[in-house]
Amino acid sequence: MYPCPKKINKYAIFSILIVFLSSLCAYFITEYMNSLQLGMLNITDIPQSYRILFKVSSSIASVIPIVIFLFLYFSSEIMFNDLFGEEIEKYVLLKILEISFIPMLIYQYFFWFNILIYCNTISIKEVSDFINMTFMYGLTLEDFGFINLICWGIVYLVPVVYFIYKEVNFVSTIVSFLLPSFLTLFFYYILTE
Repeated sequence: MYPCPKKINKYAIFSILIVFLSSLCAYFITEYMNSLQLGMLNITDIPQSYRILFKVSSSIASVIPIVIFLFLYFSSEIMFNDLFGEEIEKYVLLKILEISFIPMLIYQYFFWFNILIYCNTISIKEVSDFINMTFMYGLTLEDFGFINLICWGIVYLVPVVYFIYKEVNFVSTIVSFLLPSFLTLFFYYILTE
């Protein structure tokens, strides 16, 4: 077995940390929202099978950031290096993806903080209470949705801008980062409609 270069190890550790923190946050947001649902319905005791289902949903939510990060890393690495022959180093790709995920991580923890502070069974009696709720700085759920959209844009924009700045071919950069995600979304919408 060949040892990994120190650069890859250093960036891999930071990338794993960022993705792990993101997964942890997704898990706890889902767990809290599940408990909030039960609290709103005044359910104090649920069957074990439902508890297992709630844990499964929280676990799936925690895996999503890992899957997205790995998908972006491997799809762009294959597209850059195998399809276009750009020879992008793996640690550079890890570093730039790690940087692009930081705003999303900050957003997730800010959203989680707001849910913990403002969402409880006292302030939420019906679904409309949650939908119309005002959070910190006067933010609404629509505002959080917009911030989330901006963070996803940053996840894609940072690598594209970086590689264009480093004079990697414009077409190969755009195709490497956007085409796999576009195709995945396209097939998802075709299969779910």
